Amino acid sequence: MADYKLFCFDGAGKLWVDDWIAAESDEDAVAMARAIKDAVKCEDWHRERLVAALQDGRAFYGASRPTI
Repeated sequence: MADYKLFCFDGAGKLWVDDWIAAESDEDAVAMARAIKDAVKCEDWHRERLVAALQDGRAFYGASRPTI
């Protein structure tokens, strides 16, 4: 189990969720982010590594820097 940092933003671009989540894998962490239906954009981080940036339900993996 690993700790991930989840940031989600509303339609105005304001930070809406800023939580630590525990997940078995990167894929599980992304699934948890997808479950937050009211968020427009989310980022899943594991330490300094951006696991995925999600926008409108689509995940973009392996970005080298924040996209949101």
